[in-house]
Amino acid sequence: MSYSIASHTKYYHRYHVVWTTKYRYNVLQGSLRERLRTIIRQTCDELDVHIVRGVLARDHIHMFVSIPPKQSLSDVMQKIKGRSSRRLQMEFPYLRKRYWGKRFWARGISLRPLAMSPTKLSCATWNYIPEQNDTSGFRPEVVHSNRPNTLNRGSIKLKC
Repeated sequence: MSYSIASHTKYYHRYHVVWTTKYRYNVLQGSLRERLRTIIRQTCDELDVHIVRGVLARDHIHMFVSIPPKQSLSDVMQKIKGRSSRRLQMEFPYLRKRYWGKRFWARGISLRPLAMSPTKLSCATWNYIPEQNDTSGFRPEVVHSNRPNTLNRGSIKLKC
């Protein structure tokens, strides 16, 4: 378990967030998928949100994120979903016809906070995210450990 450090704070705020496209249409494919990944990374970098791991499926997104205490999760998700929806609809005009009303994402998010018992919940979430159909993720966090109590997923080791 690694804590994040700010100027006067040490924190461990990790969240597993899932959200879907409106009507669960399978549109997150090809160049739209690549552009969406770029937009989400840029928005998270601007907000100082660290993407520990993420998976883009064809109709939904899983993200395991670390959010600083100065940010609220609802504000972060509002900015990610709002910016990505607006930019995708500007760059891909066929989305405007399919998603009338300028809403690309479904309302709400599924959230699982991981602050209370980080090791067990983090392992469960870490192992759950790659089991989705498509494993083209954002950027995995690599944790090196020589302890016998570790889970090895290729080059990714997570203490469980």
